[in-house]
Amino acid sequence: MKNIIIFICSILLGSSTAYSQCALEKNIFPFTINGKKYEVVLQKMIWGFASDCSKERGGNLARINNKEENDSIVNYLKNEFPIKTGVNLVDGIYETNHLFWIGAIEDKDRWYWTSKSKRDTSTEFFAGIGSFGHTVNDYYVNWGSIDDKRYFPHSTTVYPQALTISLNPFYDTTESRVKSTSGQWINQTYDILHYFLIEYDCKETLYNERVFSTCMGDSIVFAGDTIRKSGVYRDTTVSYSDCDSISTLTVDINNMKRDVKFDEKEIRVFEPGADSYKWYNCNNDSIEIDNDKEYYIPLETGKYKVKITKDLCEFTSDCYEVCFPNKSRLDTIKCENDPVFINDVEYTKRGFYEQNLKQIGFDCDSVLEIDIEDVRFDKRIKESNDTLFTYESNADYQWYNCEDNLPIDDAKSRGFAPIEEGYYKVEITKQGCIDYSECYYYTIARSRIMDIKDSDIIRIDEINKLIVLDDLIYDEIELIDLNSKIIYKTEKMNQAISIEFLTNGAYFLKVINGNKVEMFKFMVVE
Repeated sequence: MKNIIIFICSILLGSSTAYSQCALEKNIFPFTINGKKYEVVLQKMIWGFASDCSKERGGNLARINNKEENDSIVNYLKNEFPIKTGVNLVDGIYETNHLFWIGAIEDKDRWYWTSKSKRDTSTEFFAGIGSFGHTVNDYYVNWGSIDDKRYFPHSTTVYPQALTISLNPFYDTTESRVKSTSGQWINQTYDILHYFLIEYDCKETLYNERVFSTCMGDSIVFAGDTIRKSGVYRDTTVSYSDCDSISTLTVDINNMKRDVKFDEKEIRVFEPGADSYKWYNCNNDSIEIDNDKEYYIPLETGKYKVKITKDLCEFTSDCYEVCFPNKSRLDTIKCENDPVFINDVEYTKRGFYEQNLKQIGFDCDSVLEIDIEDVRFDKRIKESNDTLFTYESNADYQWYNCEDNLPIDDAKSRGFAPIEEGYYKVEITKQGCIDYSECYYYTIARSRIMDIKDSDIIRIDEINKLIVLDDLIYDEIELIDLNSKIIYKTEKMNQAISIEFLTNGAYFLKVINGNKVEMFKFMVVE
């Protein structure tokens, strides 16, 4: 970005006045702009004390009558003052708010430039508050504003108001936002402590000669002209108090070479005598690359730039794009009969594929290797101890009766023990995919369901509604209805099971003891 520097013609005036001690001399810094003398006092006072101190020193709090005077004061304090004094008034931090009292006050929503002496009268330059205010007699104003939203002065019934000029954007802690840009005016209450600006009349022609060095690409505004070349320039101006100033400006522009060459492998700078070379990846230019040479050979895809510094001048090159093709691999699985989409490409069969892809933000290809596998199921069924098992492990299961193709309640384990002959299958859910076994025919002859009346150690006590187990030894007993739903289960060695809660119908008692399973059928009738 090019900088525009406003050059100020200035010399220091000697003093023949015996000033009062309202401020310490070490805190007072005089300067001259276009024939008018000013002082910046770096000793904080409330507005009233600052105004009195200005008059005691033979001047007045600064009265700013046009944009040229306003901009010249601000540019001097920000740019030339630190060079002359070693004191930097601007550090770029909003919270610092470099504000200086100037000679404007408010009385009943009307703003006045204060008088220079008791014999002079104050000058009204603005009337009203907020957006309803207006300038008086076309006087110059420069109220604070941000993003073209102007903050006109506001009135307060508690404290009177006075005016400050800001060197930095003003951060209002009450409203928690920035309310002005550099050089604009902010009204504040009298009782706040600030530095202040004093102005004096001048009565003589001033001569000023300066040598100014700047960087190639920057420009200097001098006498209303924009200067971009080395040379000697002169100007005669009339100051704010009708005093002539004759200024001579010698401009020396640093013609640092800005040529940068890129051959797709190496980025090279053609300014070999620079003070420093700093290389950055444009995607994160806050991190400096460890390289201080006038050339750089990138090792990975990216956009790179260099910052060159020579004789306090800086130049930052454009970003140069370097792209290295790369190869990556993706292993994925899918359900056997379902497609999978990768980068909007549909794949219906398992196998090995390749895609050529553009790297995001770079014009070179990359290769993506894709290995697609189907989720594999072992859908075989085996029978053991009157129970059907699927060979597939580590999955979710649901057993079905093939005759009506309906799921069997509570049959969600890897093994399932049917209570009647028929065809059965299992639904297997694995890695988000679902598949089914073939229907398996289960014959009841293998397990033989007996009537409970034929048992010597199990009997029905119809009076007390109990199934009585006479010294029966077992590991587990299940009470099952005709839909193969387990309605009661016990692993305790109970000698009786209540059937009082059962409705009329047929039921099964499954007795498990080790690897032996016996099934007993009984009826419940009112």
